[in-house]
Amino acid sequence: MPGKLSVQEVDVKAERRKALLRRGSLVIGGAVVVAVVGGASWYLTPPAMPETIEEAQALVQSPRFDRLSKEAKQPYYDVIREQYGSLDPETRKQLRAEDEKLAEAMRDARMIQFRSMLVGLADMPPEEREELASRFRGNRPGGDRPEPSAEEQAERADRLRDHISDRMANGDSQMNQLMREMFSQKYKKQK
Repeated sequence: MPGKLSVQEVDVKAERRKALLRRGSLVIGGAVVVAVVGGASWYLTPPAMPETIEEAQALVQSPRFDRLSKEAKQPYYDVIREQYGSLDPETRKQLRAEDEKLAEAMRDARMIQFRSMLVGLADMPPEEREELASRFRGNRPGGDRPEPSAEEQAERADRLRDHISDRMANGDSQMNQLMREMFSQKYKKQK
């Protein structure tokens, strides 16, 4: 009919429900985005430096530490080695026996230190190199090391045998080659 306005019937309750659902989905979507960004930032940030040996033990057990590259682990190894070195020998021995991950981290730290020493050794003049080698052989300033007992020698031999077997099976071929090269140069110069 001309002249009359047509008005559609509107379901007000249904419109309110739709608006409430839209707002709720936006809030939930925003919370999910915040959680994902927060989780990713936590996942990607490196862990804090340990201040005590207990924190160091917890650190090497954490998956965040496992995700770090060898280069990123180096500062942590330095701090852990410093803390570990300040302990008395009995406590260190007990920690190595109790915590395999910490012992592994200390081995990795020693290997990294050994690699840097080998690289430095290659650049040293022969006189300095010989002085350093004599210190490692036990000719230390201030006296020699005490002679280990037969039981300690047997224990060291067993550990060395296990270590060599492990290195043969799972070793770092690049490190093995570097050591082989360094030692072969040393023996060539001695001949």
